[in-house]
Amino acid sequence: MSPFPQGHNLPKPPDVTVVFPHLEMGDALITNGMCRTIAANGRKVVWLCDVKYVWDVRKMYKDLPNVQVLGALGYDDIKHRWMPSVPDAKCIGDFSPDTFDVSKWDEAFYHQLGMNFNLRWTAFGLPPSLRLAEPTIKEPQVLIHDDPGRRFNILRALLPKDKKHIVITNRNLFWDWLPEVLASSELHFIDSAFLNLAESLYGLGYLRNTKLVWHKYSRNYSRTGPPMMKAPWFIFQ
Repeated sequence: MSPFPQGHNLPKPPDVTVVFPHLEMGDALITNGMCRTIAANGRKVVWLCDVKYVWDVRKMYKDLPNVQVLGALGYDDIKHRWMPSVPDAKCIGDFSPDTFDVSKWDEAFYHQLGMNFNLRWTAFGLPPSLRLAEPTIKEPQVLIHDDPGRRFNILRALLPKDKKHIVITNRNLFWDWLPEVLASSELHFIDSAFLNLAESLYGLGYLRNTKLVWHKYSRNYSRTGPPMMKAPWFIFQ
């Protein structure tokens, strides 16, 4: 199956809502509540993401038969190929003609469509296939996610030395790490899709017996602000 339609013109069937959100996996998690709210009336929704994440985002909406997830080849692909073909699409973030407050970018996503930002948490959902049982007794291990390739590093001196360290690496799917996220006694994350995943899982009632640690210092917020968090994160500034 091709993750995106071929051809210059992208036909849009009637009675379909097309949404151009930001394309990364972390953005897909933040806008999960937005997508589910739009899809709640049963209308067909076409949702975009980067082609790298199309299988992960499709799996996240497996319980919504009226949501079709398509992959784009980046932001220029959206701006120069998709947007001219779908002029009535809902555009958020950098795709919107409206003012985009990058200091509160996650909140701005929702406000641009006239939605309450609390939907980011209250409307977040996962299909039954991703609603795994959480172990009652956690493994004495630290799950670590940083990004040395972009120099978003976690200082190893800040990690507990009395527990096993597991570093998140590439797997076939983003969701392949979900068992370790649920089983680990501590999560040590940079600002990333995994941070947003843990935040969303906490909103669903998971991770109540997990120590959540955000290594916020690893990212430079000179242009954009940090994402809003409601879970009880311990933050290394």
